[in-house]
Amino acid sequence: MESHREFAQKFLAAYSKPDASEYERHLVAIARRWVTFLDSPNPSPDEVAQVLSELRAPVPEDYGSGWLDLRMGFEWWAREAGLERPP
Repeated sequence: MESHREFAQKFLAAYSKPDASEYERHLVAIARRWVTFLDSPNPSPDEVAQVLSELRAPVPEDYGSGWLDLRMGFEWWAREAGLERPP
């Protein structure tokens, strides 16, 4: 089973590219924030809630399955870290 860090880093590796689409840049931005939370001994519950809200908000129809994968992984981490607030 991969760690939360490995999961987030897979998004960075897959979507960080010079010709990235807006969707891909959005995934990378959230994955980077997640890695920042993982590096922090005390991630801010408010900042985590902000990312959760962003991931749960409606997205353009052209956003692919990576968005749902990132959302599910981030929610999993937030739940395990005791930082998830009800939607």
